[in-house]
Amino acid sequence: MPRSLDESAGDLLTAMGQAARRSQGPLAFALGEVTAGTQEGLRVQCGGTELTAEDLRVNEALLTGYCPQLSGTLHGSCTGGGSCTVPVDREDLARARFALVAGDQVVLLTQDEQVYYLLCKVVPLV
Repeated sequence: MPRSLDESAGDLLTAMGQAARRSQGPLAFALGEVTAGTQEGLRVQCGGTELTAEDLRVNEALLTGYCPQLSGTLHGSCTGGGSCTVPVDREDLARARFALVAGDQVVLLTQDEQVYYLLCKVVPLV
């Protein structure tokens, strides 16, 4: 029995969607090293390529002025005895400076090696 135009068009669209999914490479993690650590001129060396602000999307928590909007009360104790209690308002925990400096290692994620998502800074455990 011949197929209808709608069935044929549906099959064609399904095949095109499958081909598009196959053509997208898998996501790849990479390590990079910050070569210039300023918010305005961030540069990261990754696999022999220097990435600039045009290539990067950065985790918001690394930016100057980032504020997690937390509030509450912090309780602490001193090594020599005694304790303290400090109220925290939403704006009290704002980042005073950009979190990355030259020499920092960072984790990057990319799918197309055109745009890189800078996820976080990493440090040795010991």
